[in-house]
Amino acid sequence: NDQVQDTTVPADCVLATDEVKVVKNNISIYPNPAKNEFFINFPSNTLGKVSVEIYDMSGKLVSSEDKISPDAKKSISTDRLINGTYMVKVKGIGIDAASKVIVKK
Repeated sequence: NDQVQDTTVPADCVLATDEVKVVKNNISIYPNPAKNEFFINFPSNTLGKVSVEIYDMSGKLVSSEDKISPDAKKSISTDRLINGTYMVKVKGIGIDAASKVIVKK
């Protein structure tokens, strides 16, 4: 009954959160929900060409574009997409990001 609980971390323990570097390679998609088209903004540190793949929620590849220059925003048309939620994946040198977009015509 004379013991006191101590929840402090011992000095010889190293927390992994101090050792992990956070890589910001998030893409932003707008407008969301999209009607006729949506835009992808790439991170400022994106190098080289990137590929953009659009998947439906069952995992089926619906659309793919290769060798896109990530210098500015990219416009994607929703003409071939039906109403629903899609996963947009962007891959390239130093970037591997995904984001959801809702198509509502």
